[in-house]
Amino acid sequence: MSFYKSRRWVLGWLVSCVFAQNVGAQTCPLIFKKLVNKKFSYIHYVEKALGSENYSPELLLDSLEFDPQLRVLFRADAGVKEGFSVRDHSLQVLSLFSTQIQHFELPSVGKINIFRLLRITLALHDIGKPIAIFVDAEGKEAQHKYTDPIIIRVLKDLEFTEEEISIARAVILNSSIGGLLKQEISIDESYKRILLSARDTILTPQQYFQLQEIYFASDAGSYTFLRENVFYEEGGKLIPKASVYQNLRTMIYR
Repeated sequence: MSFYKSRRWVLGWLVSCVFAQNVGAQTCPLIFKKLVNKKFSYIHYVEKALGSENYSPELLLDSLEFDPQLRVLFRADAGVKEGFSVRDHSLQVLSLFSTQIQHFELPSVGKINIFRLLRITLALHDIGKPIAIFVDAEGKEAQHKYTDPIIIRVLKDLEFTEEEISIARAVILNSSIGGLLKQEISIDESYKRILLSARDTILTPQQYFQLQEIYFASDAGSYTFLRENVFYEEGGKLIPKASVYQNLRTMIYR
């Protein structure tokens, strides 16, 4: 079996096993069911990485890869022309977030550490993409339905609250800014999605939009082509060029 085919076989096996407990499948080998269901010591390492004074994106991703499911997915192809793995892209996103965050104002939401929550959210934002590419007719465009259960599982393992998990999911599952700039949705639809997503959390629409902005800048801005063509820089801050984006901001903050 070639290396390429063996990787595809492992990913296919992983897909069937990861979702066995969600769909009631009986085909997952017993030993792998135990692996998927067990809360690995990766939790300890992730918590240390998130709270470390010596935090680095590499350290966080390394700690997440102590989980065998996440390790396979991080090392899989991200489905982009640059040939990045999911880990490659996630590392770029986290690194850009570390510099962009100084230019954005994060909302204050009770006792929730939004900065910590965004770090783990960004680390996992594309984790379901290899599964979507492998099994779904829509390809990587369907990644969110495979990312969502993994995000929930990991954040529960790390004992994030339901309120925190709802925020993380709302940030990842809503492409209101990207969809608007790609002209896939209208400004009214983008505005509506922001209001609805905020309603699913304890955030106001303005607070939710703040998180969407930093998420979009960190994710889309990590691609050289998008950074050069979609954004302009103002004092180091990445801001979408399109006037429709400024119009959306006006609608949100009016």
